[in-house]
Amino acid sequence: MSVPQAALQAQLPQAFEQALPLSLQNAEFAWKRGAAGWQVDAPEFGWQVPGASGHSQLGLLLPQDPGASLRLKLATSFKVADILALKPYLPKTWGPGTRDWLQRALQGGRIDQGQLQIDGPLDDYPFVEHPDGQWLLDLDVADGTLAYAPGWPAVEKLQAQLQFRGHGLQISANAGQIGGNVVDRVEARIPDFRDAKLTVDASTHGEAASYYTALRGSPIARKLGGLLTDTEAAGPVAADVHLDILLNQDDPPVSARGAVHLDGGSVQVRGVARPITDLHGDVAFDDHGVRSENLGGQVYGSALSGTIVGEPESPDGVLEAQLDAPAEPADGVLAAFTPDWLRSRFSGTAHIAGRMPFAGPHSGQLTVKTDLRGVALTLPAPLAKPADEPLPLTVTVGEGGPARPAGEPLRILVDAGERLRVALRFARPADGGDALLLRAAEARLGPGEMPRAEEDGVFVRGAPALFEIGDWIGFIDAIDAAPGTQGTAGVAFRGADLSPQKLAYRGISLLQPHLLVAATAGGWGIQLEGANAQGRVDFARADGGRVEVRLQRLSLEPLAPMSRPGEEEHGEPFEPAQAPVLDFACDALKLGAIDLGRVSFVTARVEDGQALQQLSLKGGKLQGSVHGGWTRGAGGSAADLGFDITSDDLGGVLQAFGYARTMDAKDASFSGKLSWPRQPAGLELAQADGTVTLAVHKGSLRAVEPGATRVLGLLNLYALPRRLLSFDFRDVVAKGLVFDSLTGSFKLAEGQAQTGDLKVDSPSMKMQMTGRIGLAARDYDEKITVQPNVTTGVTVGATLLGGPIAGGIALIAQEVFNKPFSALSQFSYRVTGSWDNPQVKAGDKRQAAATPAPADASEVP
Repeated sequence: MSVPQAALQAQLPQAFEQALPLSLQNAEFAWKRGAAGWQVDAPEFGWQVPGASGHSQLGLLLPQDPGASLRLKLATSFKVADILALKPYLPKTWGPGTRDWLQRALQGGRIDQGQLQIDGPLDDYPFVEHPDGQWLLDLDVADGTLAYAPGWPAVEKLQAQLQFRGHGLQISANAGQIGGNVVDRVEARIPDFRDAKLTVDASTHGEAASYYTALRGSPIARKLGGLLTDTEAAGPVAADVHLDILLNQDDPPVSARGAVHLDGGSVQVRGVARPITDLHGDVAFDDHGVRSENLGGQVYGSALSGTIVGEPESPDGVLEAQLDAPAEPADGVLAAFTPDWLRSRFSGTAHIAGRMPFAGPHSGQLTVKTDLRGVALTLPAPLAKPADEPLPLTVTVGEGGPARPAGEPLRILVDAGERLRVALRFARPADGGDALLLRAAEARLGPGEMPRAEEDGVFVRGAPALFEIGDWIGFIDAIDAAPGTQGTAGVAFRGADLSPQKLAYRGISLLQPHLLVAATAGGWGIQLEGANAQGRVDFARADGGRVEVRLQRLSLEPLAPMSRPGEEEHGEPFEPAQAPVLDFACDALKLGAIDLGRVSFVTARVEDGQALQQLSLKGGKLQGSVHGGWTRGAGGSAADLGFDITSDDLGGVLQAFGYARTMDAKDASFSGKLSWPRQPAGLELAQADGTVTLAVHKGSLRAVEPGATRVLGLLNLYALPRRLLSFDFRDVVAKGLVFDSLTGSFKLAEGQAQTGDLKVDSPSMKMQMTGRIGLAARDYDEKITVQPNVTTGVTVGATLLGGPIAGGIALIAQEVFNKPFSALSQFSYRVTGSWDNPQVKAGDKRQAAATPAPADASEVP
């Protein structure tokens, strides 16, 4: 039977939900009856169904046995212009889960070539439980769109081969796009339509930004919230993905795992101005989070290595990274988070370890830790440290957690334990630029909670063990002088509230003060309170700076013993013209146990320097006045000084000012005029020129331990009492030589103090010293003449020979002076060598009153 054209409806209720409209073309049917039943054949015919057309060969056996199955042999090739037209005719045998998934997943495409073959009893189709037949359906799909799971980006422009066998489906593709990235390979399987489980293995490559966009819209975004919220990616990326999807649910759960391969891309971390570049390594992910063992890259010019690990608080992953950060580069990692006025005080390279959780209460928060070993800090105490000293430091960038407000200013917290805690607040510029501008900095010195830095400006509070005010003044000035960024004003010093255990300035110490510092128009002011101080200090920057001090009382610690020559740290020469002028007045000043009474100190500007207009001390243990000046110009420093000072406790004053107590006296007066010739390297006390006159009464010269502490050079006469301790004068005691008066003068020049009239009178002797004391070289070249006071009935011979050890003393006299002591009315000796180890030799008895020896004399007559 020939059928040129016919429109039919194929009703196969066991296979399809609805009748299949079928249009036949040029079909020829032949049939015959055999022993098994009726055999119907159509060797070649064309057909059309909605959206598809093809050619088939058909063989159909209608069995004679009523209980036997219809047997079909069908071979078909076809094309489908619109795959969506076939959705109503999905076979029932594929199961409701698979059919529902295909209804959702098929979004478009065509079939350029399809092959269908069925050969076997239809009751056993698809020939799985009873493999007495075979069937296959192969489809070459072009430009397909498959939305394989809700929320995941669909695969578009898919070029795939679909193979249906038994109850399963195998999909292979080598072209397509997903989320704007290229699909290199896809292998998908539904092993059994009745179980309705889809597995997908895919390899893709493309731009990291496109992957981020796709992931942010996917269900896995919940697992990668911290990563996707707090980072942005760019550059080439390749990814391998495995998906397990249950198809028999309206919102099927998707289990995903895979790996991302990075080769030269970049990642921008929230709160970090510059991205991590040249990023390479593999990042694995699964339902539990993200993992990586071999990340590397560059950040701020430093090589970075990193890993991603899971932790209980952040099972989705924690990024951990390490790098070596040099302090010097202006575009380095330290420069990114520290302003120039702070970074300029760093030198060296620090090893830094950072971490950022992707989930949990700290998600998106970058934490950086370092011990700063290898970095020297020239900061005020307690922050200063050499490069080899560790200072554990934790820096927290940003505030973590999923609930942090959008647009919140960036906050950086610096925690150095009980040394220091700092809070920094940054903001974007008003013009919307990318630069981060420091708006507020609040520091806490010593123990206490982390500050918050809510108000603009710089504020310092706390109770440090030591606060070096000179260093901090310079540091504060550097902050105030720091320029702004992009036309904005720099952050300004706002104030301080400090209660240090010790406040120090150039060796001067004040215990347990309370300082309230506040910025003023053009400067700052300090309210000083506490058991040892009461008053106010004001500083104004105008005209080079002015410090005004008005104190009701001030009790300072004694000055620390001064360093010996050669041990001082010599910095740049002092520039008096650049220092602020000083107007100091204190009603009651104490230095240790020494009451200095009322003190006033006033300086004024002169060309290239300052003049000391007034330094007066009244009503205390040290009284008098000082005047002078200090200049630096023409490449050198010069100064002059005039003074007239008295004291009724000379030993205590020396000790309070950090000198050895070489002399005690109840009445001492000093006067002099000194000058320092211009020197390129700056001024040194020992290089003074001029004259000093002294008159000391009712005192004693002490025999101090040589080298134990620094001595005031002009009063370094300890060789006298040490030498005379060998003799039995009644004025010589274990601590030194007691005297009624010590008078004389010194002429200072070229590091030497020359004297020809220094006299010491005691009840039992008189002494005269001539020669020099080397103030710079710390040595002697002196002649000492001793005359026993015969008016008291005491002679040297009587004193020495009348004692219980007369024989030994006489022998010493015989050897040293080559004459019995009983014949001496005076004797002399010469002192040479260093202050720490003076050499004493007998002098010439025939010239008891010699003139002073010149500075370079080899012997004293």
